Amino acid sequence: MPRKPQPPDNVVPAASKQKAKPAKRQGRVTIEDVERIVKWLLDMHRYTPWFDTEAAAAYLRREPGTLKGWRSKGEGPKFYKANDQFIRYHLDDLDAFVRGGQSRSREQKSGSAISDS
Repeated sequence: MPRKPQPPDNVVPAASKQKAKPAKRQGRVTIEDVERIVKWLLDMHRYTPWFDTEAAAAYLRREPGTLKGWRSKGEGPKFYKANDQFIRYHLDDLDAFVRGGQSRSREQKSGSAISDS
């Protein structure tokens, strides 16, 4: 069985030859942070358009406590309660909130589990 040819050393990306340096935390966002967040959001959106509070807060670049405060005041993006237990935000509702075209209403109740529609 023939062996798979290996790429020459000069084809290997320079980043893989260097030792990884830990990201410095000086109030700045590193490229690694951005790549990690974008990958996480894309992976999350690939499987479902429904976000929990933490994912919705990351999407809106807010703290989860901000969304909880908005919910208690009847403000913020539209949210849904599944089985009176789980709070979920739909991606379309978050986008509408960011665009400013959505009325801020109280929760929308859903008696059954939320589907991936």
